[in-house]
Amino acid sequence: MNWFYLISGLLTVLIAVAHAIWGEKQIIPELKESKLSELTEAGFYISYHQITITLLVSGIALVIASMLDNTVGIILAFFVLIIIIGNISVFIAISLSKYKSAFSQTVPQIIIYSIMVLLIILGLFL
Repeated sequence: MNWFYLISGLLTVLIAVAHAIWGEKQIIPELKESKLSELTEAGFYISYHQITITLLVSGIALVIASMLDNTVGIILAFFVLIIIIGNISVFIAISLSKYKSAFSQTVPQIIIYSIMVLLIILGLFL
């Protein structure tokens, strides 16, 4: 069993649940109060929860990869690693380029994603 994948997978599942709950309590009410068009509001709401489901499925994939002691587990973990790195890279790039004043509020997310990435990398090489 690859404990690094397992811990990262469980952390990712927890983050997915927290993302959904926190978003519904903190982000979505503010979105619904805004004067955005229905299409823009729906686009934001849908894409927000697409990230939630991506985190959930990635976490489950890592838990499964932790139980596979073969090439399939490595490929699965590597694929999830690429998804997570891609997501956090886009997040950081857009935050820094367009929303600099809000960037400091995103540091906890960046730290959590960094821990997930570190655990997966350790799982790949140890």
